[in-house]
Amino acid sequence: MRSEKRRAALQWTLSVCALSFLLAVGFQFAWRENFGSTPKFHRPPETQRVFDHTGDLSPVGELPATQFENASEQVAFIGSQACGECHTEQSAGRSQTGHSRAFREIIEAEEPPDGSFHHQVSGRSYQVFRRDGQMWHSESLRTKAGTDVLLAEYPIKYLVGSGQLARTYLIEDHGFLAESPISWYASVNAWQLSPGFDYPRPFGFQRSVDERCLVCHVGRVSRQEQKLPEVEIHEQGISCERCHGPGALHAKHWEHGKPTDKDADFTIVHPARLPREEQESICAQCHLESAAFVDVRGRQWHQFRPGHALRYFVAHYRLDSSEDQLKVVGHVEQLRQSRCYQESSTLTCTTCHKSHQAPMTLRQTIEWHCKQCISCHSEPSHQKLCRLSTEERKREGTNDNCVTCHMPRSPTEAPHVASTLHRIGLHKRAIPQAHALTEAVPLVPVEDLSYMSLVDRERSLGLAYLVFADSEDGSRFRKIYLARAQGLLERLQAAGLADASVHAALAQLEFEKGDIQAASRSVRLALQDSNRLSPHVRLSTERFLAQIYFQRSDFQSAQQILEQVVGQRRVADDWELLGACKKEMGDVSGALAAVERAAQINPDNLVLAWALVELSKLTNDVSRHHQFRQRAHLLDPSSRALRH
Repeated sequence: MRSEKRRAALQWTLSVCALSFLLAVGFQFAWRENFGSTPKFHRPPETQRVFDHTGDLSPVGELPATQFENASEQVAFIGSQACGECHTEQSAGRSQTGHSRAFREIIEAEEPPDGSFHHQVSGRSYQVFRRDGQMWHSESLRTKAGTDVLLAEYPIKYLVGSGQLARTYLIEDHGFLAESPISWYASVNAWQLSPGFDYPRPFGFQRSVDERCLVCHVGRVSRQEQKLPEVEIHEQGISCERCHGPGALHAKHWEHGKPTDKDADFTIVHPARLPREEQESICAQCHLESAAFVDVRGRQWHQFRPGHALRYFVAHYRLDSSEDQLKVVGHVEQLRQSRCYQESSTLTCTTCHKSHQAPMTLRQTIEWHCKQCISCHSEPSHQKLCRLSTEERKREGTNDNCVTCHMPRSPTEAPHVASTLHRIGLHKRAIPQAHALTEAVPLVPVEDLSYMSLVDRERSLGLAYLVFADSEDGSRFRKIYLARAQGLLERLQAAGLADASVHAALAQLEFEKGDIQAASRSVRLALQDSNRLSPHVRLSTERFLAQIYFQRSDFQSAQQILEQVVGQRRVADDWELLGACKKEMGDVSGALAAVERAAQINPDNLVLAWALVELSKLTNDVSRHHQFRQRAHLLDPSSRALRH
């Protein structure tokens, strides 16, 4: 029996070392969203003009000029309420659109009814219920013995989505936002798993939601460094200034008079007066969902302002494949694949979509869309334009609507959600949901990146391959995509052209290969310029450094880093490693508190469950020891041999 106890005690210590390393290898952050802030290249003189014998090595320079004076970070935001004081009609129309309802605090009485469902694949059950005037979501695990173990429950704080297709919810935990695994789907009037949660081991309430997730649902959001809550939401719902740019300059210009449409005013962006690429860039902020995207060196995604082209801030990549792929927000890329778009110089998002327009009836919507089609296809009547007779259209159920046939509703990667296919064409049937890749096809830019030097194109592509390898879509051929990333990024490093983001990426790749010495060097090089890294990349790189210190038994240095990291992000692995450090330094109570926090975030982790059993025993807390042991046995019925 004593040997069994020692084995249980040893289990957690060994597992912490092994799992912390393996999870560090995963880098534990969304590389799709987080790579990366992009500083200046450090070029030794002897390598400044040598890179694959070709290409201009000049840095990404100034942005192309724009006539709109507010397309600058120097101009302040004023909020939609201030805009509405003068632009009353436009403001009233915007307030009725789905964009204006893209994000809001929930009103419990207006939410769907309580409910529950069981996810057979994972053995988890989910409940929606009311308590103390709030709506709550909970997740339970049904054990092999048929017992339900409550894993987590949280009150819901925010609603994401207009509700036309689905309603997704966010919880707030210790100042950090996370997505609920439960969503409401309008098409089936039922609660089901949120998009991306349908796995044998769902994420539970672990999927963090940061400023880069929120940017497509709010008017303006910013990260609060060293401060909680983690993000500050300045305006809920898509705001006026997301399309027109910051309004302070415009408001000052017209403080003594009301603007009219006849005035040539360049203190505010008027999207209709922009070239097509710059106009589409406003929509592409959220409606260009590519296979992978990375920030352009020297700029970050949040610096984009209407009036510029998005490709000067973010480089988007798609799979070089002919396979049809339909995503919920891939509309811009789909539209650009259309012959209608390619043979027109004016067709764009706002041809059909009006951001200030109040909702129309179904008949009004059909008439409006058909009118736009007919304006280009210049036959004198709708009937003569269509190859189908009126009787055939009625038989096919088209409702005499061009969109029904040429932009059909099709399934997406989100369950129970169909979206309008924006690739205008002759479609015999709806495009099926995107399926798994059958080969490791290369990534190619979605937009023209020829303005970049060869160095920057190679850098962006290398980072994009790493982003894609870490995504669900790229996981099947992960090793191939990682090798492509490493090949490109190591060339930069060998030429002395690697920046902090490249060093951080190489650290991950080297950890995955087990080359700890090389990874240590890359981590330190990345952190030498840490102010150039995005917050997410910086934190994950610091976590790598803490892991290195832990493996070298420098527990105090590791603890100092981790105590900073856990205050800035919500990741169970960080708390688990912090607990291991505290235990090694003799602070058993502190270790127990840290591991308990890790278990709150990741409640069905068996390693954490048994760690709590061991640590509570060491603190002589009999009551909590019994509680933790009972829960561990429920989560892991096979552990009965460890009872004592």
